[in-house]
Amino acid sequence: MLKEVNMNNTVLKKTFTNIKRSGWRAYAVIFMMTVTYLILGFLMITVYTSNSFADYLSKRPEVIGFFKEGVTEEQILQLKREFENFDYVSEIKYVSKEEAMQSFIDQSQDNKEIVEAVTTNPFPAHLNVRVSGLDKIQDVSDKFRSSDLVSDVRAYEKVLSTLKTIIITIQIVGGVLFLVFSVSTAFIIFLTIGITIYSRKNEIVVMKLVGASDSFVGSPYYLQSVIYSLIAVLMSILILVPLLLWRYNSLVSSLLGLESYNLSVNYLLIGVGIEVAFGLILAIASSHFAARRYINH
Repeated sequence: MLKEVNMNNTVLKKTFTNIKRSGWRAYAVIFMMTVTYLILGFLMITVYTSNSFADYLSKRPEVIGFFKEGVTEEQILQLKREFENFDYVSEIKYVSKEEAMQSFIDQSQDNKEIVEAVTTNPFPAHLNVRVSGLDKIQDVSDKFRSSDLVSDVRAYEKVLSTLKTIIITIQIVGGVLFLVFSVSTAFIIFLTIGITIYSRKNEIVVMKLVGASDSFVGSPYYLQSVIYSLIAVLMSILILVPLLLWRYNSLVSSLLGLESYNLSVNYLLIGVGIEVAFGLILAIASSHFAARRYINH
């Protein structure tokens, strides 16, 4: 037991000695790893936010069909009954010309000049059709457009297409940047550990001559890279989490038009866990290859 404690103390002592001797290389590794984890964090936030948008829109997909002047209420109600036969239509509401105008007046109470300027009723009657999924928006839009009664159709088609394109582009760019920085970080860890091992080559040779195993010789270097990784993860968390708590909820609330939006603490903890796990894997793998490369040569 005492022997194990002494060995652990020796490993820790050698680890901190290696870090001290690394000098500016230690700062370079920590900086690169911090940037990598920041990119990973922003990428996870982007994916989480895009999923939030998709989930929000999937619950509120709506298509509005505006009717031509002169179309009777009976004709509109007939089309409404046709929509009610579709399984994917979750809700449908008929809004008459009078109701549309009254809604406009109610929303414009603060601007009396606009209200007074409306002397006739220019608002068309319309049907608000809410569907069960985003993939059904096109079907409802096509149904409206195929009717001679409809003058215009409003849907999320273009908005969704643009949003998907933007999200995919951000994810691709973020993924490429993340890959580049991950490879760069792994390479820097590899070089840093390799240089550290090489600088202590004579000491390592003596340790192996007296019977030290490769795992014992390499332990300080594994621990060194793990410490770098944990420091970098901590720094990235100290940057990301305050930003998320400060602006994320209000930003998403304004984009979604909600009074309030709360970032799930569970997802936040999962994100932190992923960053820690990735950092440890990257550090251990890079130092492992460096140790195999330099300790045995």
